[in-house]
Amino acid sequence: MYISDGLAATPVTELDLGRYVVVGPADPVAAVVEAMNEAGRSCAVVAGDTGPVGIFTQRDVLMR
Repeated sequence: MYISDGLAATPVTELDLGRYVVVGPADPVAAVVEAMNEAGRSCAVVAGDTGPVGIFTQRDVLMR
């Protein structure tokens, strides 16, 4: 994977990370995919009672 020089030097704090999707471990896949699509994101943070427990991505759907 290659990253453009401009992006490679950009601090993460300058990226648009405000529209993240958070779902629960028991949420149905269809609902998670819908939430990701509505937010225009390709992944969702899976959060349990004590914090993040994983990341669900479009690839998870495509590889099943």
